[in-house]
Amino acid sequence: MNVSRRSFDSYKLISAVVILHFIPSSLVGQIPDTILSAGDTLVSEAQITDSDSLMASSDSLAQVVRIFPQMAGLFPPSYEAGVWHYNRQAILSSSVMTLAELLELIPGTMVLRGGDYGTPETAVSFGLASGRIKIFWDGLEWTPLDTGVPDLSRITLAGVKEVRVERHMTGLRIELISLEPSESIPETVIQVGTGDLGTNLLRAELSHPDVLGGALTFAMDRLETRGPNFQNRGSLSGIGVRYGLHMGDKGGLIFDLKSSTPQNDNADLVGKVKRSDWNIRGRWRLLEGLVGEAFVGSSSLAEDSKESASDYHQEYSGRQLGIRANYEIGDLWATGNARMFSGSIMREKAYDFKVGINQKNLVAVEASVQGEYWSEQKVSSLGFQAVTAPLLGFSFFGSYEDGTAGSAFISRIQESDMETNVPEIFTKRKGSRLGANFSWGGIDISAAMLHFHADSLRPLGLPIELGSVSLKGGNRNGFEGEINLPLPIRGFKIEGTGQIWEEESSYLPRRMWKSALTYHGLFKESENLEVWAKAGVIGRDSMLLRTLEIDSNHLTRVAALQRWFTHIQVRVVTLNIFVRWENMLGKIDNYDFPGRKQPRFRTIYGIKWILSN
Repeated sequence: MNVSRRSFDSYKLISAVVILHFIPSSLVGQIPDTILSAGDTLVSEAQITDSDSLMASSDSLAQVVRIFPQMAGLFPPSYEAGVWHYNRQAILSSSVMTLAELLELIPGTMVLRGGDYGTPETAVSFGLASGRIKIFWDGLEWTPLDTGVPDLSRITLAGVKEVRVERHMTGLRIELISLEPSESIPETVIQVGTGDLGTNLLRAELSHPDVLGGALTFAMDRLETRGPNFQNRGSLSGIGVRYGLHMGDKGGLIFDLKSSTPQNDNADLVGKVKRSDWNIRGRWRLLEGLVGEAFVGSSSLAEDSKESASDYHQEYSGRQLGIRANYEIGDLWATGNARMFSGSIMREKAYDFKVGINQKNLVAVEASVQGEYWSEQKVSSLGFQAVTAPLLGFSFFGSYEDGTAGSAFISRIQESDMETNVPEIFTKRKGSRLGANFSWGGIDISAAMLHFHADSLRPLGLPIELGSVSLKGGNRNGFEGEINLPLPIRGFKIEGTGQIWEEESSYLPRRMWKSALTYHGLFKESENLEVWAKAGVIGRDSMLLRTLEIDSNHLTRVAALQRWFTHIQVRVVTLNIFVRWENMLGKIDNYDFPGRKQPRFRTIYGIKWILSN
């Protein structure tokens, strides 16, 4: 099967109409964003993003724009907390083109790819798998429907304003927040790129504060490639529409519709997958510091074979109904949600509650509890984390989690001889992380001891995981560290993170590391010239999978991975020009799964243009 060019031509036509209709008469100066979230500092690209320098704005007098009450995570993001937050400026100034590439920047997190763009992929940490990796999009859980973990090829970054990642010893939580108008004039962001292996990118976003009395956001995305050796065509495409209707100054209704379609030419994978999600949310500021929201949503998934829909066609669906609330008073906060599910392979109910305090000169503490109701039984988990304020440059941090989670997909997996006696749908896991940080004069160093125990190790449940099995769990002990070291030359910095484990496990190599030399410079009195640059490596030791070798009872092993990269981006007023190089040393055996080729070398270049009208 060849990936169709017709849909791409349609996308280009729509994009051209949007650009022609909303293109500005002139480029204008910059003012700070009016709704930046607190604590938008993190390792990697986010640290080199200067105060909204990417965003365009009007030179007219500031006008009041009604924005829905925010319901973001409240525990301050940091390496010590295991929480990372990418705001819109950080995403636009980075090299990432997909959610998987963004998650690969998170220390201790690996992205497992089934090949090039369009093939299944996911992100894991601490050997986590089915039921332990969750995505929440604007408060609604993005349920995989047909797999044990989210397939990230079904999510595009078009229309995403913020990404928050909470990396726990017992689970990985990814929160996506959609783009909404924040200024009194429309804004359009166009990203266009091209490169080796027939790779092309088109991404367009339009935010308009006043359409039929409400606020409209429209986004579309198309990323395509011909794959390694020009023999594996694939594409990621998506479209999203968000409409917010304000009812006074305290809240209103939000209507959201998203659709994504990854495609690929691999003979042993589903050729075309179409996922659609819609939801209606009512959000209101109930009291000072208290924001509540009720929501209803539905998701559907259709899978078709390569040649024709008559050869293979499978559909899944799911619905959810729920409420959530955030309360913040002084240094205290509490947040919670309750959800009910129906449809294909769904839980019946689930809830999450968190309560915390942030004494900025003393300590930040948070406690959490989660629960799930299945037809077989109810399961729950709890967590606790704390980060102390710096004293003479030193601060300390720790976390502990313990609990059981379920995944409907597990029941469809073949059990191995090493399987334990726990119910096959559930996994029990506990873990702890304890460390210290030293920060002084721009130098930042952290180190932590890691420990977890799992009763069983479950598969991912992705189609690239052929012959998967469930394994007996056990104890694992490890160590991780991070360093950020500014260099004497202004703007340059060395950053690095790594993990070492006493013993390897499936989806947990003994060593993994990420390091880079970065540069960020802001020039001219007007600050209309800005440069970002990053050159580094992502690597890991050889790794065991949760699949068996053909005609063998031994686990499959893939070779060590080492991928060198470079990214350069230059901003002139609101026009950004970028170029990036992948796998610069041309390593040919960078496999996450046997036979799943990744590009040997690729250059991609293009522009990101922020326009205001």
